[in-house]
Amino acid sequence: MMYPALPFLRRRTLAGDERFSISNRRRLFLSLARERIEVRVNALMKTKDNTILITGGGSGIGRALAEAFHRLGNQVIITGRGQKALDETCAANPGMKSVTLDVSDPKSIQSFGAQVTKEFPSLNVLINNAGIMVPENLLEKKSDDLSTAEKTVATNLLGPIRLTSALLPSLRKQPRATIMTVSSGLAFVPLAMTPTYCATKAAIHSYTHRSVTSSSRQTWKSSNSFPLTSRPRSWATSKLKIPGRCR
Repeated sequence: MMYPALPFLRRRTLAGDERFSISNRRRLFLSLARERIEVRVNALMKTKDNTILITGGGSGIGRALAEAFHRLGNQVIITGRGQKALDETCAANPGMKSVTLDVSDPKSIQSFGAQVTKEFPSLNVLINNAGIMVPENLLEKKSDDLSTAEKTVATNLLGPIRLTSALLPSLRKQPRATIMTVSSGLAFVPLAMTPTYCATKAAIHSYTHRSVTSSSRQTWKSSNSFPLTSRPRSWATSKLKIPGRCR
C-alpha cells in the first residue's frame, strides 16, 4: 500500500521540523484510520458471542479488528493471501483461526464459501476488509495497460460482492447476522494518485448502503441479516478498544 506524504504531519527535533519517514507515516496512517473507524452497529450487532470472518485479517486494520473482536470472546476466522501473516496473527491470538483466500479470484471464493460454512456452521458475521491501494499515473502508463485498475476493482469491489453472495444463504439461516464492508474517507474526498482505489471505495459504500435503504430493506429485516458499511471514524477505538498503534 502507498501511504501519502502528508506535509502537515511533522515531528519536532532539535534540528527543527523533519518530515515523517515512510515507516512512521505508515504507522500514523493506520493509527488514524483505526481511531476514526465508524460502524453504526450498536443497535444491530452484538459485539460478543459471534463467529466472525474477517478478510485481510492478517495485517493492518483487519488484524486490529480481528484482535479486538477476539479479546471480546468471539470466534474469529481471518483470511488473506499471505500464509505467514495469517500464522503470525493466529500465533499471537490463541484460538483464532485462519484460511487462505484471494478475494480477487472468483473460483477461490466459491470453494471457500462451501469450506468455511461447513467448518464454521455458526458463522454469523462477515467483515469485508481486504483491499489494495496502488498509485496510478494515468498520463504515463500505456493506454491499454489496465492491470492495476482491473486488479483493484476485482479485489476491492467484486471481491466483497462475490463473497457476500457466496455466504449469504448460510448467514440468512442464523438467528442474527451482520455483513460489514470497510470503505474509506477517500470514497468522499478522492486522492488524485489512486483514482481506481477511491472509485472502488465509493462503489462499495454505495452498494452496501443501498442494500439497506432500497426496497429490499424489509427482506433484510425478515431474514435477521443486516448489511453495514464502515469508514474511518471513532467507533472501533471506543467500543472495541483497538490500541492506537499498528503492529
